[in-house]
Amino acid sequence: DVVTRYWASNGYHVERRFGWDCHGLPVEYEIDKKLNVKSPQDVDDMGIDVYNAECRSIVFRYAKEWEVIVKRTGRWIDFENDYKTLNPTFMESVWWVFSRLYEQGLVY
Repeated sequence: DVVTRYWASNGYHVERRFGWDCHGLPVEYEIDKKLNVKSPQDVDDMGIDVYNAECRSIVFRYAKEWEVIVKRTGRWIDFENDYKTLNPTFMESVWWVFSRLYEQGLVY
């Protein structure tokens, strides 16, 4: 927040969107416990679509609490135009950037 606030205070337009990292171990850990998943085969057996739906169901469980906490800390953040890493457009943009870096020989 300090860097974006500095540049915004110096006349630059800085997007200050809140972001939700929706992938990863914390979500999977909770769902694995809930569904008693012990291996990738368990996920295959139930269906990846079912597993993903369960994961999505808890991603924003604490969204309102985060908004309260972030506002209380004084951060200038836009919660209404946030980004979520589970959105296909976000994922595609990351893969596009990665592919450009790879094509330029910057990833090996």
